[in-house]
Amino acid sequence: MESYKSNVEIDGRNLYVDLDMMIHSDETLELFGNFIVNIKDNADAMFYIDDNGQFYFIVGCLWDIEGFIEKTGYLIADMTNYNHKYLIGWGVHSLGKMKALVSGNAFSDTEFETLRDVLNFTFLGRKLTIFYPGARRFKHRFKVGTSKCYALYDYIPKNRNIDGSFEERSARNLVFKFKDGKMPALTARLLSLAVAEVEEMIPHPEKTILVPIPASTAEGNNKRFREFCRILAESLGVENGFDYIEPSIDREPNAIRKGMPLANAIQMPDSGRFAGKHVIVVDDVITRGEQFKQISTYIRSADARSITGLFIAKTPEPEEKIFT
Repeated sequence: MESYKSNVEIDGRNLYVDLDMMIHSDETLELFGNFIVNIKDNADAMFYIDDNGQFYFIVGCLWDIEGFIEKTGYLIADMTNYNHKYLIGWGVHSLGKMKALVSGNAFSDTEFETLRDVLNFTFLGRKLTIFYPGARRFKHRFKVGTSKCYALYDYIPKNRNIDGSFEERSARNLVFKFKDGKMPALTARLLSLAVAEVEEMIPHPEKTILVPIPASTAEGNNKRFREFCRILAESLGVENGFDYIEPSIDREPNAIRKGMPLANAIQMPDSGRFAGKHVIVVDDVITRGEQFKQISTYIRSADARSITGLFIAKTPEPEEKIFT
């Protein structure tokens, strides 16, 4: 099958369209604003491209969308049956690039209008009952001590008795799933897309290590961070330091907040790994930053060159110090 590739422009944005995986190599595309469909009859795939690095789709149930998307390096975040004929879902992709994965033939005019309205209502109208945040630009850029830190979302704890906005509720949902060891691929992809927007964040990937703030137990640490760190480090092109700092004992979740020194609960099997390296310290949520401060001191004692904080979300604080 012959390859067909083309650069196209949608709403002033250059997108790379790759038809390598089409069932029929001689078929063409037609662009309807942000929609990409095939112009033949009876198509089984429609994608809507979001300006924030997300895509939404409706595809025929017989279409292997998971197999196709896996080959692109992008990620399906959520997918469900729309009816007996179609699957509906959404995912994330890199800034400015979207591989238009279409197969079969095109929708009729009536079917196109109907399914476009379904996508608009479901995603743009935010009618999903289960939804995770898809934004991939950092909402928070701040400093803890001398270290630059970045967080994607606001995190509003339930104990504040504030329901929060739709975005805040979906961010909290993602954090809860992440703490339970779920959604590692989605979380890693969202963070990697956000990091890609900050050129100065990883100037020397070959000299950079990704390290999580260890969870309170060895079991929890493994469940929460092992797969996540593998995917994120690979996406960022940095060294995976998942096990470079480990829990030395199991502790209560709030032990550090109650005054227990973090250094008493973690261990560094080989401190020489950090000498002269840039270290990205990652965790789910930062509030006052006490654990980040303590682990930064711990890592600096191993002669790390710099430390950066990377978080899924930040509990808003009025005294937050912003940097540009």
